[in-house]
Amino acid sequence: MKKHIYLVRHGETTYNKRMVHQFFAVPLSEHGYKQADKTAEAVKVLQPDALFTSDITRARQTAEHIGKAIGKEPVFEPLFRELERPETVVGKHFFDPRSIFVFLQMYIHANDLHWHMGNEENFADFRERTHRAVEFLENTNAERIVVVSHRYFIKGMLTTLRSRFTGSMWKFVRESVLHAPLSNGGITELIYDSENKLSPWTIVRINDTRHLAEL
Repeated sequence: MKKHIYLVRHGETTYNKRMVHQFFAVPLSEHGYKQADKTAEAVKVLQPDALFTSDITRARQTAEHIGKAIGKEPVFEPLFRELERPETVVGKHFFDPRSIFVFLQMYIHANDLHWHMGNEENFADFRERTHRAVEFLENTNAERIVVVSHRYFIKGMLTTLRSRFTGSMWKFVRESVLHAPLSNGGITELIYDSENKLSPWTIVRINDTRHLAEL
């Protein structure tokens, strides 16, 4: 069975604009709602038959716009949530000294499966969740699947697929957290072909934002 999977990053929030670590319930900004509308128009053309979303507010609101356009209710799936940060950085700027210290510690301890600073996911937890998300999509009975998620999670999934579930933790962290960002409302397309046992996953396009050009 061949599947097309479309990973959509949620629309913009004011916290995205200000480069601040977000709370669970941060909503879309006015511009984010416009991005969600344009993304919904682009997704409608793809004729998806399944719609999943992170249950975090900014993703849920984006998925509601898409669901309205395609006539489907979004299905909440916590597997697609963003990387869960330590509470100490939530609400702080990315370059706040505390944020830098916390993420430096997370990076230093990336290979320690049991290390935690607080109640956050460590990178081993996060990587394992991307594995489970890939398996979830492989086992979903649909041919065109839309998933509304978040920047780091989408990048984490791409890193997992590129490395075929192997590779060092350092590489996973660099590619999923430190490399180039994904745009709000961008669409990343994957193909899963269950008959290709050697290489069932293909990355077709990453961060396609052509539908947002007029905004």
